[in-house]
Amino acid sequence: MNYLVFFLFIILGCQPTVTQKAQPAANSSNVSVTALMDLPLSHTLKTGVNSSWSVSLQNAPSWLSASVVGSEIRLTGTPILPQASYTNIRLVAVGGSESFETVFNLQIRGDILRPYQWHLRNDGVSFFSRDPGVAGKDMKVIEAWQLGPLGEGVRIAVSDSGAEIAHSDLSANMLSGEHRNYLTGTLAQNFLGIPDPGTERHGTAVSGIIAAVGWNNRGGTGVAPSSKIASFNFVDSSFTTEMLLNQASGNFDIFNYSYGTSNISDYEDDFTYVAHLRNQVTTAKEGRGRVYIKSAGNEYSYFCHNSLCAPQNANIPLDNNIPYIILTAASDANGIAASYSNAGSNIWVTAPGGEGGDSTPAIVTTDLSGCTKGSSRSGRFDSFNDFEAFSSTESIFKTFNPTCDYSSMMNGTSSASPNTSGVAALMLSEFPSLTWREVKHILALTSDRIHATSVATNHPYESLRLTGHTYEQGWVQNAAGHYFHNWYGFGQVNAKRAIEMTRQMKTSAIARLPASWSETNSSFTQKAAGPALALAIPDGSATGATSSVSLSLGSMKVESVQINLQVTHAQSGQVGVELTSPSGTKSILLNINNALLMASTPDSDLDVTLTSHAFYGENATGTWTLKLIDGKADTVSGSLDQWAINILGH
Repeated sequence: MNYLVFFLFIILGCQPTVTQKAQPAANSSNVSVTALMDLPLSHTLKTGVNSSWSVSLQNAPSWLSASVVGSEIRLTGTPILPQASYTNIRLVAVGGSESFETVFNLQIRGDILRPYQWHLRNDGVSFFSRDPGVAGKDMKVIEAWQLGPLGEGVRIAVSDSGAEIAHSDLSANMLSGEHRNYLTGTLAQNFLGIPDPGTERHGTAVSGIIAAVGWNNRGGTGVAPSSKIASFNFVDSSFTTEMLLNQASGNFDIFNYSYGTSNISDYEDDFTYVAHLRNQVTTAKEGRGRVYIKSAGNEYSYFCHNSLCAPQNANIPLDNNIPYIILTAASDANGIAASYSNAGSNIWVTAPGGEGGDSTPAIVTTDLSGCTKGSSRSGRFDSFNDFEAFSSTESIFKTFNPTCDYSSMMNGTSSASPNTSGVAALMLSEFPSLTWREVKHILALTSDRIHATSVATNHPYESLRLTGHTYEQGWVQNAAGHYFHNWYGFGQVNAKRAIEMTRQMKTSAIARLPASWSETNSSFTQKAAGPALALAIPDGSATGATSSVSLSLGSMKVESVQINLQVTHAQSGQVGVELTSPSGTKSILLNINNALLMASTPDSDLDVTLTSHAFYGENATGTWTLKLIDGKADTVSGSLDQWAINILGH
């Protein structure tokens, strides 16, 4: 298999607590208080008081307050600046004949780039592009942190181009001795080794999105700033089956895959790899399973031929159709689909990926250290904003990135995947007993239905439109009440709501998914169409050809549905595939006139497995109807030869 990385360039410290015993008319000074940006401060200055005491603050920042809480005088508030110092703040407290006075200094620890990491919280602020995006279009990560979890105890494997493990904003969160290098290592040694990234910054940027160290007064902050990472140098390897299996194995809670294939042919998945992932989600972690999160791909408008372009469908790249993987699409800072993000019925959720970083924001994250390599470097001709510029005359560069250790131009579904991985780490930090399916379930039920005005659309290229045919649906509410969109899956990840639902699961067994789950036909040996169907697909007709199968599966609830089909067609890229559930919900699994049409030598058949999550929660029992449409009237037609359906559910 040939894999190409999706490179689209379109110490937390403990919060101190000072407790002082109440003494009549005793004053104190030289107290030092430390607060962390974005996180609620709760600091006790005195104990042994009661509700009759009155308190006041002088020379304090506006966000800081003091009050009597129970028997304590407590400082509370949430700092809003990344780094600040306040001196000689005076607290005066009086209770009857007693009084208490103290003068203290307040130090704020934070990260200078955090306010510009719009994916964490979008305040409509931008210092590197002309358009800052829309305030509020983010993942609500700050709000999730304020509920408590920061990723503690969660171990994440980042299988990528390797990473700079000694980076000053990553090293404290790197798992020593657990990195792997598939270029130099051997299976006998578990491929252990330093994951040297060379001059490739991709894996370092991905790692920073997940787990850049928080509140160390430098750079930015990861989504899960207390999680731990092992970096794998994998994407430039030979991708043997043993390597593929190894990079999906090990004592990790989450595997992040910001890579994928860039192809316009219907290659089959490595079935050994699929079986391995099934085993990992079934048996690992005492049956809770590991969480696999992957990028959907950046080829929506990438494939062109003879001056014509056609979108790639997210179901076509290898491994994207595996139902044990959380496939992630990308959004921009305006809260709509990123221009490059592959769409498909196999998308689970969306997360910020950004755009080019010049006129529209990309993601701010770690870069290879120093000004000789990485995104921010001297001599680079495509540094589109002042943050990346290696020039002493640029005040933005001098203030925020003088040693070129960070980039504001990371984008793609390569960024969306680690954003999702970071939120999953927050969830597992809050409740380690979550199963892999519960992680998916929570994300599905708590994600935001962004771009709510999205409606059914025609093919983006007029010459490839088919009269009477809906190329892509907007938001569709299925019979179980869940909204789904091929651009967004169940919506954009909302970390705050995810943590709130995680807490509900932690305290209520009723809210949890049934532990038992199954697949009806995982090897596709039961053919819905028998040994040979040979159903003609009308040329250039929205009517299409249909084939149905009735299933008796009791009260089984759908989690994912897969269709394996064999189609004969000299121009298989013209073929669209739709599936309608017993409840009447329609899902477009493959769009007509897709990127397979753009191959210089067209694929003359379609032998592929397609996945849809659009039926989540519906009843599996009943009649499932498959429809195939030939999207272009050109006297080239084909036939549906055989198909099989597999339902994963409980």
